[in-house]
Amino acid sequence: MAKHLGGRQRVRTRVALQVVIFVIACLSLGAPVLHEAVAQSGAAPTGSGLGSRHWGTRRVPFVLSMGDNVDGSWKQYVRRAISQWSEADEVDMVLVDGGTTGRTCRPTNGRVEVCNADYGDTGWLGLTRLYYDGDHFTKVTVQFNDYYFNQSGGQYNTRKARVHTACHELGHSLGLPHPPNSSGSCVNDSLDLLEETLTPVRANFEDIADLYDHRDRQQTVNRSRGASAADTSFFAPETLAGTQADGDVQHGVIDTPAGDGSGVLSYVTWVNQP
Repeated sequence: MAKHLGGRQRVRTRVALQVVIFVIACLSLGAPVLHEAVAQSGAAPTGSGLGSRHWGTRRVPFVLSMGDNVDGSWKQYVRRAISQWSEADEVDMVLVDGGTTGRTCRPTNGRVEVCNADYGDTGWLGLTRLYYDGDHFTKVTVQFNDYYFNQSGGQYNTRKARVHTACHELGHSLGLPHPPNSSGSCVNDSLDLLEETLTPVRANFEDIADLYDHRDRQQTVNRSRGASAADTSFFAPETLAGTQADGDVQHGVIDTPAGDGSGVLSYVTWVNQP
């Protein structure tokens, strides 16, 4: 499949202009010119609404391993989403053998574990948890809650609901935030548009370019240090009390810092309440 065009060239042109301006300013002040390229400084540029956290990688494009812990009901939708997001110039998502189970969904360092199971009446359809250390993700889990997707005659027991949710959560696994509902992106934060927004849009690929079109000093992607214990207490609805947004915005964002520069960034897709 053809790669998305324009994102990398746009960022490189912008960076080149910034370098020229910086060099001219340094020369006019008599300051020494830095020999290390700005684009390789390890600091990801940030756009409007886009955070700085991302996978640390010394090579672009990079491969992001997606652990396959889903059953047959989700495989085609996960593969579709992987193909969609791999159109970005900067990343290739690759489906690999899972490192956990759908039920426990334990995170594995350096990769994304994708899972599905009946997690019960938790109030959420999809959950992406991005473990970070400073500005870099170290491991990610993505979960689809079959309690709602498998309900007979339920509003989420549809092909489009699964297509949207797989695309949505895998977009978060790269660090993408929620764009405006009017963007037409599958990462939008309104379940009222769930049946209509099934793919990424150009703005998503531009955000990926902003996050990843540079090389980091620290490598966190595809670094294997074994699995981590699952925080199953997060499945309990009471642990998410007070975080659900009002109105038609059904997607919560919860940042849980550990106090040492590390923590967990969680994107929660809530069910529509009756």
